Amino acid sequence: MLVLSRKEGESIVLKTATGETVTITLTKYRGAQTIMGIEAPKSIKILRSELVELEERCGIALAR
Repeated sequence: MLVLSRKEGESIVLKTATGETVTITLTKYRGAQTIMGIEAPKSIKILRSELVELEERCGIALAR
């Protein structure tokens, strides 16, 4: 696991093997919460980890 620290307004950019780009921006800290914005092509499914586990457990596909 790669662990990075970011300040408000800073981003992390991920590039897929096919050249698609995903940008994750730290938009705000709110108490113990971190608010992030994610920009990605529609072809990339974005889910919270608990929803990925639900998909795997129940064998259902959840929408983006």
